[in-house]
Amino acid sequence: MPRAARSVVTGILLVFAITMMTASMLQNVSASVLPSKVSTPPSKYLSNTATAHASTVIEYREDRAPSGITVHEAVAVMGEIAALYQPEVLKNGALFAWDFDWVKPWLGAGSRLDVVDSKDAVQSELRTFAIMLWGGFIRSDAMTIRALEFTLCHEFGHFLGGDPHQVFSGNIDDWSSSEGQSDWWAASVCLPRLYRARGLSEVAVRDRILAAGLDFVRFVEFHFDDAVDPATGERLHEPAALERSALETPPETLKLAYPSTQCRLDTVRQGSDCALEMAGGAAIDQTEASSQTTQTCSRPRCWFVQP
Repeated sequence: MPRAARSVVTGILLVFAITMMTASMLQNVSASVLPSKVSTPPSKYLSNTATAHASTVIEYREDRAPSGITVHEAVAVMGEIAALYQPEVLKNGALFAWDFDWVKPWLGAGSRLDVVDSKDAVQSELRTFAIMLWGGFIRSDAMTIRALEFTLCHEFGHFLGGDPHQVFSGNIDDWSSSEGQSDWWAASVCLPRLYRARGLSEVAVRDRILAAGLDFVRFVEFHFDDAVDPATGERLHEPAALERSALETPPETLKLAYPSTQCRLDTVRQGSDCALEMAGGAAIDQTEASSQTTQTCSRPRCWFVQP
């Protein structure tokens, strides 16, 4: 049994409360299997009307418009990003694993760090950083390949993104970078590296980062943003836009809370500008790149307060 398994869903969003699920429901039968090794026939993956876990059946509504993303497309993106950052996870003292289940219907994506005792005389504990991703998240309305790219980079950012970190244990910073920092790392480090590896020009890299961030924010707004008053049907605030900036100025850095969708889009915009500025330094240290404080490479005030 894990001695200290941190299973807080530090990633995007999870609709169903974790406490309402049994431990067996949270265990993925293909955990730790790299995407390139997934060999189950597509017909099994694409059975999405209902998923049974022991005696529990969760219906996946047939009237829900799918994203159009296939399991093969999703696995290809997962493998592409893991090839870039699994070695970085290993350099930071942890193994990497996917907790991936295409059949599960929930809007689930997140990450965790599992720590177990080791029998190795040199290494007292074994750490595994895992990214959870469920098929309902990928198949759902408003999801796109670009939004999925942002999601996965955000999740890797929780382990690799650096300070500021979330605080779960009293006043002690935990292992996971904050939500805002994970967004910043995704936009300024991970996505640029991914798109440059595909051979995109620097201008095209920046455009793709902005498009990925905008797609992701639209996904969040579609499923989770309380932008409409349920009583009156009136919109409470405008959708996030690249042409605007968030107005909030919190008294201290947001270490646990999610920034607003506008603030998250500001982070993507400024992170893409930072990536363009840093284009000449491809070999720069990952942590250094994600914490630059030049005029262009500055994290938005809507979530980050400079110490």
